[in-house]
Amino acid sequence: MILIFSNSTNVHLGGVEIFNEEFEILLKNENIEFYRVSSITKNKIIDYGYRILKSFFYAIGNYKKIDFILVQYGSFLDILSLPLLKLSFKPIRIIAHIGDTWKHIKNEKTKQLTNFILKKFVRKVYIISDEQRTFLCHKNVKKVHTIINKEYIEKEILKSQDEKYLLFLGRICPEKGVEDLIAVYSELNKTMNIPILKIVGPIEENYRKHINKLLKINKIQSQILILNPVYNIDDKIELIDNAFILVYPSYSDAFPLIVVEAFSRGICILSTAISETKDFVEFDEFLFIPGDQNDLKKKLKKLLLNENSIEKKISKMQNKSIKYAEGNIINEIF
Repeated sequence: MILIFSNSTNVHLGGVEIFNEEFEILLKNENIEFYRVSSITKNKIIDYGYRILKSFFYAIGNYKKIDFILVQYGSFLDILSLPLLKLSFKPIRIIAHIGDTWKHIKNEKTKQLTNFILKKFVRKVYIISDEQRTFLCHKNVKKVHTIINKEYIEKEILKSQDEKYLLFLGRICPEKGVEDLIAVYSELNKTMNIPILKIVGPIEENYRKHINKLLKINKIQSQILILNPVYNIDDKIELIDNAFILVYPSYSDAFPLIVVEAFSRGICILSTAISETKDFVEFDEFLFIPGDQNDLKKKLKKLLLNENSIEKKISKMQNKSIKYAEGNIINEIF
């Protein structure tokens, strides 16, 4: 049996949250027993305190049953939780979901503290990006596959009769580069016939007002739609299947799942060359420099005009992406 500790148990956001859900499905399919504390409140501090204490006392009370504690490491809070979890005297392993742009990694003092705690309290570190080796220091590091839902390779193509669109699918916030995408869209819209852009995902109300103001200033509020997040897997697949191109201009991710999800459906995605993405994606046409609006504009325009034949390249990326729905991580960890 394993005890799973995660900085968030909400499966309706993205990143670690979605990973939790897919990972638990794999565990159940393999009949691997696990326990994870659920959220009790929307207050982040109270909820985190509750989950760490609940996890600790569960580990103590079920000491003989638990083989190890698996920490989903997505924030500095997870690092700070390790000394308390270690007091349960159970081995700790972590899966790192953080990138080199995370605040506690960019800060040299918290980075040193992070690596000290890892060396002191963690038996094995699982990484999902080769780049993580450059800032996570541990003698026992192993790279594992990330996960996408198997429905991405099993569902038939869900095409509708609606007009094709550009699509951003993810958390709508500054670090995801949404404003770069809006600026580039506005520029391209002045010189060419460009499909509408759907920006889909969770967004804080103040940032929604800021984005709506940008759209109004650029007079493109009728061509860029800010839509509510989609959590149902069928609805998400249908959104991807009916997109002309996905664009993901994020500044910080360890390995954004949307890149694998889009290619697994045979749909082109243009993404920033960050972390594992730049190693996973084999073709320059599908990558651009993070924060470089000129590079994004150039690459997106070429894809829109279909200046180069990319069908074979998309097919190769699709075959590569399918492997991430096969649950290889279970064998890699167990």
